Amino acid sequence: MIGEESWVVGSWSRARLVRAPLVLFGALILAATLVGCGDADPAFTEPTATGAVGTATATAALDAEQVLHANLTSEPTTLDPQQASDQVSLTLVRNLYSGLLRLDADDHLTADLAEEIPDGENGDVSEDGQTYTFHLREGLLWSDGTPLVAQAFVDGANRLFAPGSANPYVDFYQMIDSVEAPDDRTVVYHLNRPSPEFLLLATLWPLYPVRQDLADANGEQWTEAGRLVSNGPFVLDVWEHGERVRLVRNEHYHRDPAGLEAIEFDLIDDSAVAFLAYQNDELDVVLLGPAELVQVRGNEALRDEFIGYAQLRTIGLYLNAGDPLLSDQRVRQALAGSLNREEYAGAVLEGNAAPAYGWIPPGMPGYDPDAGKQFADAVDESRALVEDAGAQGAELTLLVPEASSSVLTAEWLQSQWQTNLGITVKLDIRETASYVAAYSAGEFQIAIGGWNADYPDPQNWLPPFSTSSPLNFGGYSNPEFDRLLEEAGTEVNFERRLELYAEAHRILIDDVGVIPLNHPLRGALVKPWVQGIEPSAREGVVPGDLSFESITISGRP
Repeated sequence: MIGEESWVVGSWSRARLVRAPLVLFGALILAATLVGCGDADPAFTEPTATGAVGTATATAALDAEQVLHANLTSEPTTLDPQQASDQVSLTLVRNLYSGLLRLDADDHLTADLAEEIPDGENGDVSEDGQTYTFHLREGLLWSDGTPLVAQAFVDGANRLFAPGSANPYVDFYQMIDSVEAPDDRTVVYHLNRPSPEFLLLATLWPLYPVRQDLADANGEQWTEAGRLVSNGPFVLDVWEHGERVRLVRNEHYHRDPAGLEAIEFDLIDDSAVAFLAYQNDELDVVLLGPAELVQVRGNEALRDEFIGYAQLRTIGLYLNAGDPLLSDQRVRQALAGSLNREEYAGAVLEGNAAPAYGWIPPGMPGYDPDAGKQFADAVDESRALVEDAGAQGAELTLLVPEASSSVLTAEWLQSQWQTNLGITVKLDIRETASYVAAYSAGEFQIAIGGWNADYPDPQNWLPPFSTSSPLNFGGYSNPEFDRLLEEAGTEVNFERRLELYAEAHRILIDDVGVIPLNHPLRGALVKPWVQGIEPSAREGVVPGDLSFESITISGRP
């Protein structure tokens, strides 16, 4: 059938699930990731998963109550698809909504609400590559049973580009000139230039449809429980701010109904508390922090419930380019070169990450294993740079989210810079909402942050550092970097695009527009009664949250 056609995009490989002794966790996951863009190493072919990540067999009886208990780690900032950008919010938004296209479990581009993927052969992409026509499936409905028509996509685009909307992702969509709905089942996007990545962008939440009538009628409250109407596999049932969130199955979903009746989310920001809740059977799945990973190593029963896999993600430090101290490139280079990332990944994060010197992670098109390596083992050179800049005894303030792993990272940075450079660091630890507000407003000297893959293209990783990007929270600016991004954005030859992005990536790293720290490796526990969970390198804060619609519960005590 038309909707099942699938294309492989670029050379991006799905992250492999690894079941292995925990002492080998970091080494195995890193090796599996590093072969992601080439031929698979036979030693790391994905094993047949059983138990927590298995698929219910024909003889396994499903429980009468199909409810998954998970943890969001913090309060969502928004459930507005044209505003969401953080991982917590996106864990929910991507389950509440569906778009025209989607990336499937193997990261292949497939049709979703559209009948098929536009291309030149079916006539839905114009010869100049600047007009894309999508034909909607017949009979699409919103969660309240009303018809979903093409105008909802026009409304979504209008909200995305509305003056003052301040959507952090809007910069990715500047190629869109206009959107029209000539009839109820046709959406047409007119671009101002050819865009090789447009179909990938069409899988993301900023282009999701919206009920503009409800947004107009309810104002800022339109995304609250009882008012939000969506079109994904689940519907918002409860949002008790700061306490819990509950999603329930959408009976009007255009695909097979979700196996789960509901998902109950706690909002626990302390990984130790979440780990205890898992041990008490209050959570069915939980992420592991470094301290919890150590405990799992010593617990045979928990080791059987452990899953580990790579993330297409980079954690790093954003620098405020307008700060007098950090505007000096010598100081930025010294901060980057004085860090022992291997010690950090191994001893501090307990092998739950791979050291990062470049921004684009292993497994992504554009990954450069040599990027930033001049900052490895460079403590002596870094001290000399600080002296040359006259920055001995300087003081810095580091903005930190209150999550336990971030605090561990901040304390390690504080020690490294004090010991290696004589720079004193004050930690500004904030609860999530306060951190996000300060971070997004650029109200920091240095901030711990990061980026997670949305789609397989370096265009997803570098433009957030362009001078005009609303995601450029530190205000980094380099004219040559901007020029290369502009050229790459219009280049239709994939190899040439990679070359341009590679050159821009080197400028960003050499100029220390950002300081990469690690590429996280995700360790999690999943109860044996959770069937059908599919971990993904693109997921949000809950392991397997891109596969919620395929999960079932079988055998809960």
